[in-house]
Amino acid sequence: MLHTIPPVSFLTVTVLLLCAGAAGGQRQDVESYRMARSLALRGQLDRALDLFSDELGRGFDPAQALADPAWTQARRDPRFQRIVREATVAPESWIAPYDEPGDRFVWILKLETATGEPIPGLLVYADQTDASGTYGPDREDDRNPRLWAYALSDEQGEVRFHTIRPAPHTARPGLQHIHYRVGAASTADLSGRALFEDDPLLDDAARERARRQGWPILRLQGQPGSLRAASKLTVRTSSSQVPSGRASGPRAAPSSAAP
Repeated sequence: MLHTIPPVSFLTVTVLLLCAGAAGGQRQDVESYRMARSLALRGQLDRALDLFSDELGRGFDPAQALADPAWTQARRDPRFQRIVREATVAPESWIAPYDEPGDRFVWILKLETATGEPIPGLLVYADQTDASGTYGPDREDDRNPRLWAYALSDEQGEVRFHTIRPAPHTARPGLQHIHYRVGAASTADLSGRALFEDDPLLDDAARERARRQGWPILRLQGQPGSLRAASKLTVRTSSSQVPSGRASGPRAAPSSAAP
């Protein structure tokens, strides 16, 4: 059974933003965000993104917009994607907005070197299907997912993604999974898929492939409404330097079939 969170009203979002900004005297920023949000809801995306970009320049956290269902349509817009990617500086973000139907959980991913040292300051990109198994309006197309987010690893090497459990892709049924990319994502060991321990299709062959690839297998723990999954990812490089750069966004070509 899917556990859903009821739709979030504009008043709820505004209160959250006021609480976040009150200590810094940022009520004017909240008003600007309110205007940008209203424009996005009316489909005036260019004007909305102009205001949104200005707010990010003043330190507004782009994860707030990813959590806000008002920006759902904007999530597939290349300009919105670029703005969010370039402005992300926090370790916590929302792949799925507050009102997204599905079984909600928080994925905590820790980035480590081969010797177990945490890696701060790496940008992680993640995307997935929704609870119906689609990436967007085109059920065959996974190149521009609707559900995605960026987060920057903290001093402990961790990022935290609020999301829902993805369903198998309707066009290519297989394992439930979340795609991820770390840093520049130019090598295979910096990108992959997080799988689910209790997926009925996760057989021995799939587990072995995940082990070889270094893909995390998530075990959800807790009660519905407060589920969490913690995993580690070893970031290997060909030199003594950890990768740098910004994680790339939506995939440039359809991904291979699910493992």
